[in-house]
Amino acid sequence: MFEERIRLNKIRRERERKRHILIFIISASITIFLTIAGGSFISKAQGPDTPVYYKYYTSIRIEAGDTLWSLADAYADENFKSKESFIKEVVRTNHLLDDNICEGDYLIVPYYSAEFK
Repeated sequence: MFEERIRLNKIRRERERKRHILIFIISASITIFLTIAGGSFISKAQGPDTPVYYKYYTSIRIEAGDTLWSLADAYADENFKSKESFIKEVVRTNHLLDDNICEGDYLIVPYYSAEFK
């Protein structure tokens, strides 16, 4: 009876040891994964030599012959995804129902500048 109890305790301790090792391996794996994932986010940060661009809005008067596309040519630079995204933002900002604009009207257009104003 006493030997059986010793044998069962030995088996229980061996199972606990295996469980502790498994928990350690899983914890170490998760820590390594999060370290690698976090490092990739940090590496995408801008360096000190990269200029910072600030987004501003300005009001412009529509002249004869102006279209949203000509405004996109004048104001949409590399900071915008595309000229289409610039036009969508102008339409949304000015609550336009379509892309028709009239001479003499005023529009608010976005632009980027490296100068903090």
